[in-house]
Amino acid sequence: FPPFYNENIPLLFESILKCDFDYPADYFDDITDSALDFIDALLIGSPSKRLTAQQALEHPWLRNAAPTKQLRVSHSLMQYHAKYKLDTAAALPTDTDETFIIHDDY
Repeated sequence: FPPFYNENIPLLFESILKCDFDYPADYFDDITDSALDFIDALLIGSPSKRLTAQQALEHPWLRNAAPTKQLRVSHSLMQYHAKYKLDTAAALPTDTDETFIIHDDY
């Protein structure tokens, strides 16, 4: 799920490890610059350069601008999860007699 996304799972994990991400407009157009700055400060690969928990709690977005109501992201997450399950099922081998059972652990 954005900001990290790639349909190829090994490439997805590579982008996560490299902190190579972007903010697709479909998901992030309504996100403030201060909120994006907060995300940027947390998604840094080097622990010594990443915000500490205390620094995160003191970030201006969290202290002054974070919404006080629950964010509604469940629809986007459900769409992503459904697509991931379909892609995973489609990638299973089809030339064997083995039966695969895909469990939904969520």
